[in-house]
Amino acid sequence: MRRPLRKPHGLRMEDVENWIETATYIVYKDGAVTIGVNGTTGIEEFRSTNSADVMNSCLDAMGDQAVHGGTLFIKKDAYLLTETVTVPTDCDGLRITGEGTGWFDLTGGTLLYSTADIDLILDLQGGICCVDHIGFDGGLVTDDIIHCNAWDQQIHHCGIARAKSYGIKIYGNMQNYWIYNNWIEWNNYTGINSSANKDLFILNNIFSDNVEREIDQSTDIENMVIDGNRFGQTNAGIISGPDDDVVHSKIINNHFRGIGDTDGAGAFQDVCIQLNGAVGQTIIANNTCHAKNNAGVAKTDEFMIMPGGKVYTDVVIKDNYCTDLNNAFIVDNAQTGYTAIRNTGWEMINEGVSPANVADGGTIAHGLHTTPTAAVVTGSVTGDIISVSALGAANITLAIKDEGGGAGTAQIIYWRAWV
Repeated sequence: MRRPLRKPHGLRMEDVENWIETATYIVYKDGAVTIGVNGTTGIEEFRSTNSADVMNSCLDAMGDQAVHGGTLFIKKDAYLLTETVTVPTDCDGLRITGEGTGWFDLTGGTLLYSTADIDLILDLQGGICCVDHIGFDGGLVTDDIIHCNAWDQQIHHCGIARAKSYGIKIYGNMQNYWIYNNWIEWNNYTGINSSANKDLFILNNIFSDNVEREIDQSTDIENMVIDGNRFGQTNAGIISGPDDDVVHSKIINNHFRGIGDTDGAGAFQDVCIQLNGAVGQTIIANNTCHAKNNAGVAKTDEFMIMPGGKVYTDVVIKDNYCTDLNNAFIVDNAQTGYTAIRNTGWEMINEGVSPANVADGGTIAHGLHTTPTAAVVTGSVTGDIISVSALGAANITLAIKDEGGGAGTAQIIYWRAWV
């Protein structure tokens, strides 16, 4: 893709047609100057050494159109911002896209960055917006990177790094957000802080080195799906507030590595998942957790902590695999209303076949996290009577008797135990 040839009165139409990416407005740099070109006419409409001013002028012009929507295409370069770029409320259906995701070393792709103490880099006030293929860098001096202030917004294939507080902040009990295929790193408080109340999809992102936590859900939510992400080198993973209920949601297929590594000062530390409000009809499944950080030091204490005094209803925790935890897989604080099966180190239901013949008075290791409340056993030799004589923290003890009441035949046992 080549830069159009600029003429005193704008661009030749054949130059505009040579842009592979069609756009309502095109922003690019010429030395220290940022230029905004009308993608339909090829005429240069905005020019300034202030990149944010040019981008805001393009967005305002798009909002003034009778038919909303359109694309603001930002050519690859590093754009220093001294004020916030704002998508106005009357600019629905907008896409802001770059030419590859730039990074904070100022090389490659499209990068919007700040070295000043401004509130944020990008404020999405228009609904049904999409932001993609852009790098954002707050330099650890900008408060936040992106604010989502309307419904139906997508952020994907972006780099969101080095905010003083939040990488992405979703405001105001709104709905329908898709945040996927981004890297969200080195933000000084939280990667994503969400007040969405319905339909939040956080998919296939890389989270790393966000100091206090990766995801913070701070209002009641229905249908939150956190799927396929990588979390690492942070103080805590996925956290919801004490009065923030989670229902009809999924936390699945994520990988946690070295959670607790940043040793932050937050209230929640060294845990992958801590949902502190009521939780209902929610699945937490097929996640992996490696407690050791990149230096091989075990940092993660628990996979999940449940609150006392909150109601859990029909919560299923299954098929999660964890290694080297410093504490228990789950700290449930006497919580009920959940089922945990096929997890490493924490089973509530287990069943199987004895690996060898079991004799009268023999035991089977049940593999549950605590003493089962019940067990059923079936023998493999006709005529013998098989029963459970004791339930222990690690084993089921069996009584195997023949018809006369004497010791029966040692045999293979089929069993099931649960808490």
